[in-house]
Amino acid sequence: MWQRIMTTAYRSGCRAVNLGIVLQGCVARRVVRQAGGTGGSGEAARPFRSGQRGPRVGEVGSVSTPASGGGGVDGRGLRSARGSIMQNFWPAVIGRQFAAAIQTMRAAIEACPDELWDDRTEGSPFWHLAYHALYFTDFYLSAEERVFAARDYHRDKAHFLPGDYREFGGIVTTPEFAYRKDQLLDYADHCLRRCDETFGNLSDERALERCGFWWYELNVGEFLINNLRHAQHHAGQLALLLRRRADVGIAWLGTRDNRPPPPTW
Repeated sequence: MWQRIMTTAYRSGCRAVNLGIVLQGCVARRVVRQAGGTGGSGEAARPFRSGQRGPRVGEVGSVSTPASGGGGVDGRGLRSARGSIMQNFWPAVIGRQFAAAIQTMRAAIEACPDELWDDRTEGSPFWHLAYHALYFTDFYLSAEERVFAARDYHRDKAHFLPGDYREFGGIVTTPEFAYRKDQLLDYADHCLRRCDETFGNLSDERALERCGFWWYELNVGEFLINNLRHAQHHAGQLALLLRRRADVGIAWLGTRDNRPPPPTW
């Protein structure tokens, strides 16, 4: 199913596709199938529109048939890997990538030299950028604002980067104090645990519900992907700052533990 998402996006013109709409449609179909709303195979037929060809063997969305008659579509082991991941798509795919973004931030925090940690000569110091990213990762992994549990070291408005926030009382600047590296490493570990918990409990039905933050008109699934993008945005910012200011590099993480999941192809 998720391969078909990418095929649909490609054929429609990737830059013009609203990922949230694609996800809603595909997840909704899977919810219906899981509820027993289709025929005996559990998957309704999807006729192609006039003039549209189906995927050829070897393309995304195609199904290859083995030369021999036995063993099933792609072999028992492959079907098992596909079934496991597709039944647990949110933690097995999106959750793993979200955790990789958090791990990248953690690696950047750990690698930051002391002389750069609170250097304010070019604006917000390294620690403030990292704290901002971790705070909102934590905050938006909550079901809604009122259930967010503040940490002992949270300080009023410290999570805002410098700017004019009229709805929060006006100008906000970087706090005079600096969080310690061990505090932010602990916070990154906390965010990893929150990530595992959130995606481990996420169902397709829940993913289609309205998210609990009124200022975002998104369903829960797309809202979490939006949160992932924010985390990775700042992970890249921190990595660039380390390379440019201290000539320190951060290794790329393909997944949370940098180990590939079982193949589905």
